[in-house]
Amino acid sequence: MLTLSLLDSKWKELNQVTSERQQKLEESSNYLIQFQTAESQLKHWLVEKELMISVLGPLSIDPNMLNTQKQQVQILLKEFDTRKPQYEQLTVAGQGILERPGEHPPSHEIVKEQLAAVAQKWNSLTSQLKKRCDRIDQAIVKSTEYQSLLRSLSDKLSALDNKLSSSLAVSTQPDAVKQQLEIAKEMKEEIEQEMKNINAAQTLCEELSTLVGEEYLKAELTRQLDGILKSFKDIEQKSG
Repeated sequence: MLTLSLLDSKWKELNQVTSERQQKLEESSNYLIQFQTAESQLKHWLVEKELMISVLGPLSIDPNMLNTQKQQVQILLKEFDTRKPQYEQLTVAGQGILERPGEHPPSHEIVKEQLAAVAQKWNSLTSQLKKRCDRIDQAIVKSTEYQSLLRSLSDKLSALDNKLSSSLAVSTQPDAVKQQLEIAKEMKEEIEQEMKNINAAQTLCEELSTLVGEEYLKAELTRQLDGILKSFKDIEQKSG
């Protein structure tokens, strides 16, 4: 009777071990299928996104174009959000395979490498997009301020030029000469007052140049400002 009881106990124990082993094998098999499917799809998808990011091009110096570039980045980031559940599924399945107890077959190293490769690419691309979005936000603010300052300075130049033109008629009358001197003095003071805006525009030009990076865009920003500065100097000399 004791022998039968012992055999029954061993049989139940063996059944439990076998059942647990089968369950773990099924879990491992499911994890492997999930991992292989997600890894294959994500790897291909990430290559496509990397190509799209590589052709986004340099930042614009035009506020409207910068808003369009921001929309492009936001669309791509939204695509990553849409794919995130699959990326999380890949991570869970990969960790499930790697955390299996016992000996680790060669396939574990392959899974480990594949999981690390996808994670590295995912993090790299999302980081690039977020940094680009931050740079675009900064560029939108600075380019809007810059263009606004240039317009304000241009309007001031036009007003000064009109004032200068109206005072250039040569006269020997004392009152007229006195008026011309007063106008010249006013213009000099107005130009001096505009130096604050000119300095602000120069600072913004430098900051925007650093953000956009491309030499031809830097040259265009400088050209816009240099034209304004030259016109101010010309009027200053004429009014003097």
